Amino acid sequence: MPVPVFVPGSTTRLALAVKSALHAGGRVGVVHYVAAIFSVQGVAYLNQFMIARVVGPEDFAVVRTVEATLNVLLVAASLGMPMLAVTTIAGLADERAQGRMLGSLVALAVLGGLATAALTFLASGVLAPVQARYLGIMVWVLPLAAASRTTLNYFQGRLQVQRVAGYMVALSLISLGIVVVAVIKAGLNGWVIGRYLTEVLFLALLLWGVGSSLSLSGGIPGGHRVRSLLGAGSGIAASLLIRTGMDNAGLYLLVFSGAPDTTVGYFGLSSLVLIALSIVPTSLASIALPRMVARTRDPVALHALVRRVGGAIIAVALVLAGAAALLARPVVDLLFPSYREASPILLLLLVAVPFRAISTLSGVVLVACDRVGMTVWTNLLALVVTTLVWVAGTSQWGAIGTAAAVIAGEVVSAGAYVVAARSSLATASGEPAAGKGARHV
Repeated sequence: MPVPVFVPGSTTRLALAVKSALHAGGRVGVVHYVAAIFSVQGVAYLNQFMIARVVGPEDFAVVRTVEATLNVLLVAASLGMPMLAVTTIAGLADERAQGRMLGSLVALAVLGGLATAALTFLASGVLAPVQARYLGIMVWVLPLAAASRTTLNYFQGRLQVQRVAGYMVALSLISLGIVVVAVIKAGLNGWVIGRYLTEVLFLALLLWGVGSSLSLSGGIPGGHRVRSLLGAGSGIAASLLIRTGMDNAGLYLLVFSGAPDTTVGYFGLSSLVLIALSIVPTSLASIALPRMVARTRDPVALHALVRRVGGAIIAVALVLAGAAALLARPVVDLLFPSYREASPILLLLLVAVPFRAISTLSGVVLVACDRVGMTVWTNLLALVVTTLVWVAGTSQWGAIGTAAAVIAGEVVSAGAYVVAARSSLATASGEPAAGKGARHV
C-alpha cells in the first residue's frame, strides 16, 4: 500500500479526528485532489524522467539513488506531521485554532527536517563518493519539503484543496522546465539548483495560500500536546518509512552490492516507472476511503463498494501495465536510447503493478475498518521477503534478479494485505473470522 497510516489507539482524540477527516474527505473534488497529488508526486517523478532523458545512465544512477534516499529521509524528517495536518485540523472548527495547529505542526516538521538533515550529512559517507557528495548537498532540502507537505495537507484538512490545486499544477510544470534547463546547462549541479529552487517556490506558494491564518504563537489547540503529536506522528512515520523502503529496496540492494552505475541507472529508471504507475490507483483508493468509512456500519454496502472500487482499481492497474508493456520498447528507443538495456528490467517489473494495486485496495479497507496497525507488519513482511529472496539466490542475476526479488515482495505483500482485509470485512459483517483483539496490532 503506497500510503499506509498508523494512529495508535482508536479511542484517542487524534484517532477520532482521523474518523472526522475521512468522512469529510468525501466532499473534496476528485479533480482537485488528483491534481494536488500529481503536483506533489507526479511531477517529482516526471522531473527524474526528464533528467534521465538529458543525462546518461551513470549520472542518472546518482540522481535516482539520491532522490530515493531523500524520499525515505523525508518520511522520517516529517515526523508524520503532514498526515496529522489533515486529521487534527479537520477536528478543529475555529480558523484561528486551525492556524495555530498548522504553526505547531510546521514547526515540528522543520525541526525534524533539520535534525534528519544534520544526521544524514554526517553519515552520508556510507554511499559511494559521488552519491555521498550530492546527498550531503541535497539533504538540506528536507526541512523545506517537510514544511511544504505539511502546509499542503492543511488545505486538505479544511477541504480547500481547490484553493491551491490549480496554482500547484502550474508551478509544477514551471518547476519541471526549471530543472530540465538547469540540468542541460549545468549537469548534476543544475539538478541541485533546480531542486532547491522548486522546493522554495512550492513552500512560498503554499504559505501565500495560508496567509495570515498561520500562527506560531499561542498554545497547541484542541487539547493536544507536543508529546501526543510526536507519539501519533511517529506511528505514521514508521509505517510510511517501511513502505518507502520497500519501494526503493531493489535500488538499494544493487547499490550496496557494488553493481555498476549503468546497471543502477537502468534499474532506477525502470523502478521509477513502476512507482509512477501507482499514482492513479492510489488516488482512486484515497478518494474511495471516506466512502468506505461511511459504510462501516452497513456491511452489505461496504462489501459492494469494496468490490466496485476494487474492480476499478485493478482494471486501471492492468490497463496501465499493459499499455506500458506495449510502449516500453518504442518509447525507450525514441526518448531514452542510452537506456535500451533497461527494457527487459522494465517489462519484468511491470508484473508487480497489479499486485501493488491489490495491496493499495486492501490497505484502504484496513484503514476504513480501523485496523491500520496491520499495515506496519504487512509492509515489514514484504520488505523482509524482498531482501531474503535477493540474498538467497536472485542477486547473482544482477538487475533482473533484483527485479524478481521485488516482484516476490509485492506478491507476498498483496497476499498478506488481502488476508488482513478479508478478516476485517468479515469482522465488519459480524462473522467470527477475526476476533476483537485483532483490531490493533
